Amino acid sequence: MSRVATREYIDKLLQLIGSEGFNGITIPTKTIVSALGYIDNTQKWHSPREYRQIAAELRRQELVTVQKTAVSIQIQLTVKGIHRIQRAQIEAITIRAPETWDDQWRMILFDIPARKAESRYILTSQLKRFGFVMVQRSMWVHPFPCFTEVAQLVQYAKLQPFVTMAEISR
Repeated sequence: MSRVATREYIDKLLQLIGSEGFNGITIPTKTIVSALGYIDNTQKWHSPREYRQIAAELRRQELVTVQKTAVSIQIQLTVKGIHRIQRAQIEAITIRAPETWDDQWRMILFDIPARKAESRYILTSQLKRFGFVMVQRSMWVHPFPCFTEVAQLVQYAKLQPFVTMAEISR
């Protein structure tokens, strides 16, 4: 399994585990290999060796905790695992171009304190990926409706008090 395929599969597994809530998922089996097969029953083509590699990677990156009992295994997301899911969700956001342009520009303004430099980097790199154009260092514009997507990004980066959004028609 390639590195990219492993990363994508781990992201998928984390989302499946996270969809069960904060308590994780309890599987009536004795091995982590069969537990991973049970979680994602659509991927039966993975070999036990690949499941062992994925389980080792989940533990190495500290994305899940695994608790074994005599009859079951409980897999629960760690804080790192939750953050990885959130990051994957942010990476999946796209802004779709409408059929016709509504002649309005969307402007994002921000004044982020220096202590939040990492969050600023997350915001600006994603704005670039979304197709925003930088007018000034903290002023970006986009021609299509995008406030919902930007609001998700701003919430993820915990920058709500520092970001302003506006629509410009003239």
